[in-house]
Amino acid sequence: MFDLRFAPHFIRFNNANTVWPDVDISETADNYLFKFEIPGMLKDDIKIWLENKTLTVSGEKKIPDNSERLIAERNFGKFERSFKLPETVDRDKVSAELVDGVLAITLLKVKVASEISIN
Repeated sequence: MFDLRFAPHFIRFNNANTVWPDVDISETADNYLFKFEIPGMLKDDIKIWLENKTLTVSGEKKIPDNSERLIAERNFGKFERSFKLPETVDRDKVSAELVDGVLAITLLKVKVASEISIN
């Protein structure tokens, strides 16, 4: 699985028992992919930035002003998640897409020169 290269080094809790939003991190030969579950949020309510070797995602999901809730299990409020990135991330080739409540951030890897054998 993953070693500590993606270990979150700063987490803001929106309540005492949860880290929000949930994230899945995967790796292919060419990239790293972060998928955050943030249903009900608009892209204008989300900020993404790279600083030094850290990816940070923050935002705020506002509590709807409708009726009194008897039970509240959905997450609301401000959040901020940060992840230390490995050296292999190409900081100039990052993309993000928000589709159906899932924020997908793709970070391409730096191309490493291939070894050439001597004949």
